[in-house]
Amino acid sequence: MPRSIDEPIPPDEKLFRSVAPDEVQGDCVLPEAVEVPACSYSRSKYGPPEAALSPDTRPRETGIAFLTPAMLPPPIERLDGAPFEFFAADAPEEGDTHAEVRLKRVDAAYNPKRSSVPKPIRVRAVAALADCMRVCRTPT
Repeated sequence: MPRSIDEPIPPDEKLFRSVAPDEVQGDCVLPEAVEVPACSYSRSKYGPPEAALSPDTRPRETGIAFLTPAMLPPPIERLDGAPFEFFAADAPEEGDTHAEVRLKRVDAAYNPKRSSVPKPIRVRAVAALADCMRVCRTPT
């Protein structure tokens, strides 16, 4: 049984994500390392940075990058509608340390079944999310 949802995630809590060698350049994370509208992370409150690693399912991802909710990018503006915003969400149904950084329109609730993001927004969003992350363990 998963633990209960623990929100809000504090602005300074580190969220860790595994990364592969071709997803980083120096201490910078490349856009290929993240997804939108939801990107999985491991909460530091519930486990060490290594909890983000999954050697059985993602053996290439031997590095670890992090961000905090306070580091999340500003909203992604659009000319033809409401902007999209990032937020951190606790998601223990996927495991005790699991959290997600999600992207949603500012005027709508996040709905994983209806979380369509237009391609131009998606391209800008993955770049912005990757840009705010930092590598804390270089992949080998």
